[in-house]
Amino acid sequence: MRLNSTYPLLAIGACSLIWQVASARSILAGLHGNELTLGLVLGSWLLLTGVATALSVRIEPASRWLGPVLLLLPLGLLLSLALQQQTLPAFTAVGQVVGPGRALLSALLCLLPACAPLGLAFGLVTHLRPDGASTARWAARLFVLESVGTVAAGLLFHFWLAYASLCVAALVCGAACWLAGGLAIGRPRRGLPIPVGVVGAGALLYLGAGVSGVDLPGLRPTTPGYQLLEQRSSPHAALAVTRRGDQVLFLANGVLLFTNQDHRQAETDVHLAFLAHRAPRRVLMIGGGLGGGLAEVLKHPVERVDYVELDPVLVELARRWGGAELRKTLADRRVRVLLGDGRAVLRRGERYDVVLVGVPGPSSALLNRYYTVEFFREARRALRPGGLLRVVIAGKESLALDRRMARIHASVRAAMREVFRHVKVLPGGRTFLLAARRPLDLTFVTLAARLRERRLETRFLGETELMDRTLELKHEHYHELLGSIRPLANTDLHPAVYFREALSWLAPTAPALARGLGRAADRLQAHPWAPAATVLLLGLGWGLLRRRAGRTGASRTPAGMAMAAAGLSGLAVELALLLAAQTARGVIYHEIGALLTAFMAGLAVGAPAGRWLVARSPRRALQLSVGAVALTAAASAGATIVAVRHPGAALPLLLGQMLALGAAVGATYPAASDALAAGDRPRAPARAYAWDLAGAALGALVAAGIALPVLGLTGVCLTCGALCLGVALTARAPSTACQGF
Repeated sequence: MRLNSTYPLLAIGACSLIWQVASARSILAGLHGNELTLGLVLGSWLLLTGVATALSVRIEPASRWLGPVLLLLPLGLLLSLALQQQTLPAFTAVGQVVGPGRALLSALLCLLPACAPLGLAFGLVTHLRPDGASTARWAARLFVLESVGTVAAGLLFHFWLAYASLCVAALVCGAACWLAGGLAIGRPRRGLPIPVGVVGAGALLYLGAGVSGVDLPGLRPTTPGYQLLEQRSSPHAALAVTRRGDQVLFLANGVLLFTNQDHRQAETDVHLAFLAHRAPRRVLMIGGGLGGGLAEVLKHPVERVDYVELDPVLVELARRWGGAELRKTLADRRVRVLLGDGRAVLRRGERYDVVLVGVPGPSSALLNRYYTVEFFREARRALRPGGLLRVVIAGKESLALDRRMARIHASVRAAMREVFRHVKVLPGGRTFLLAARRPLDLTFVTLAARLRERRLETRFLGETELMDRTLELKHEHYHELLGSIRPLANTDLHPAVYFREALSWLAPTAPALARGLGRAADRLQAHPWAPAATVLLLGLGWGLLRRRAGRTGASRTPAGMAMAAAGLSGLAVELALLLAAQTARGVIYHEIGALLTAFMAGLAVGAPAGRWLVARSPRRALQLSVGAVALTAAASAGATIVAVRHPGAALPLLLGQMLALGAAVGATYPAASDALAAGDRPRAPARAYAWDLAGAALGALVAAGIALPVLGLTGVCLTCGALCLGVALTARAPSTACQGF
């Protein structure tokens, strides 16, 4: 029976993108994760899919097994969905820190039921090459069709599925693959397709019942110890509102944002900054207002408060569940709620007396944007004469900061001092850093006098806490500690602080790993050019060694390594470009679909170009295509610099760079498939795909885990360029390949 490969490839590409993105959001929410967790999730997906594709070369005949695998895939998605909804809450509770071991184990467990059939299906499709078609031509067709399916799915996810539930995503993916399996098989008379088709159809019906609102076991998320009031998938996060007793908690991606009982924290956060200003009239709050901060601001003689909240769904949930006091505050005529990115609001040109940054600490690359030198410059331009800026970072009441936490404090303070002449610190469990163009008077006498003068009605903040916060002895001890620490340069292009914050998150669960990563980061930051030089030499040495090892079987390894290097560099540079877009434009939900679609479109364009290279210069095609990856990776370093410095031009520039990067990686796949075809022609595309995913998995782990924050965006691009350059200089197809043209 001859199978049609078009529909399976389109469905595999579409299902891979939709379920990968939807599952990444779900797992990050369940594990309270940041970019380190994201690296584990992406690496797990790519690794599992690559292993399944590699195993497919042992399954014969492919024409018999492809249809059943696709028909059964809805069951795998259903199992993956149930594991994400039921297993993740068992791994962690609200607010609990999850170590890397548990995070990796949970990601592997939740993704395996979906990745295994997807990887097997793609590997089986690669075995269906028509008679007479060359390896390069067939590999290019595979990559083009899968990329077209991915592009279509990216657009679908962008406009619809991102607002839908995980169950809806599973139903869409499962239906696409089930129908593709049926179309590929045609009309089965008997045998395996019928029972597995019935099982897949049953899984689709079960998912459809969950989408329609029927309360079925395994499809509803649970939060142990809490009553789930409402859960919404917003454009920016997975939001949840839970209750325990009288306390209502608001969470985004599993991280606690605020509760309805944060009165003490709200009073301290707001009044310590406002008492430092003589007459605050116009105020900008970037986050931190829905937990009571806005109500405290209105106790001062303010004329207008611009409150910036990124997520409109969060504001909607806060109105519904935050209580009557919050609804009254949001309705106050002096309050103007602005939906969007805080840095974009700062760039609009309005001036303020006080700018309060209420976002959580720099625990991720997104949040670190509010602690960089560039942000402080934007804030300085937005301050009126005599205005002040306040940011908050986590500290300790005893001031017993370990060196990791002290380095975070020292780095943020150093970034502020680079922009502002006057920086004051009020250390404590929540450390406040205040900056202004003019000297700040934070003595107890001044703050207490303003507290009495403004007749503030406070329940927790009084003169006793003001005295404790302004004790000279505490300040001397704090500054002495920070004076012994070498600060990191925290910039938009080099978000070094968030990695140290992530190590603080990692230290309680894996102290040895946290120490090792910290030492590695110190050495890399002390020698920023060492990684690029090292990988260039390693690439050269490995290629020369393997070329001398043999001409046929041993020659497959350099070709596979070349494909892996292209896959690694493609994903790592892609992440760097995404972070550049995020830094320039804030959360890039509406842009990420376009950026990923541009990369996948580049793959579709590059694959035929790679086939053309093999036809014209079979011995040099692999070398030229990997060299193109090196060139585009190096050019991406310049693109990140321009995008961050010119936010208005960032999107078109990065779209073009994504397209070029995808084209270079796509051109490598047919060339590597042809080079791997020596003596093993039918299985070469599957092996090349497995090498590609193995390299991409390593790239996801290394780039998201340590390279991007330690080497910076430009450093990652240049290092990947050096790696591919070293491989390209020694990569060459074996003489027994390149047949059939």
